[in-house]
Amino acid sequence: KIRHLESHGFINRDENSKVQRTNKVISTTHEVSSSLIKTLHQQMLKIASEEIYQQDVKDRYFSSMFLTASPKKIDRAKQLLNDFRSEFDKMMTEEDADEPTEVYQLGLQFFKMTQLIPKDL
Repeated sequence: KIRHLESHGFINRDENSKVQRTNKVISTTHEVSSSLIKTLHQQMLKIASEEIYQQDVKDRYFSSMFLTASPKKIDRAKQLLNDFRSEFDKMMTEEDADEPTEVYQLGLQFFKMTQLIPKDL
């Protein structure tokens, strides 16, 4: 996992072998249906499902919720999630923050759980 990020130039190691982020940002685009992006998301979900059992709960955060919502609010919900990602990235990469020693992955999924029912039934 780490070697893959290193080989693609997203992270590197300093002279003390500490992992550090390069200037490359790993972020998927919005509203683009690419098979490569779908594969990346699928791989990250697979890794996440494995890490539930591998990582101690103090070193990870998993949470989910089910809610009802109007489809009219979906665009606003996506905007809020994008804003959160930006703020989260700023907070984690602040200049005055402790020197990073680990690589983390943040995944957000928001999708419809119900099946669309034809209105004429």
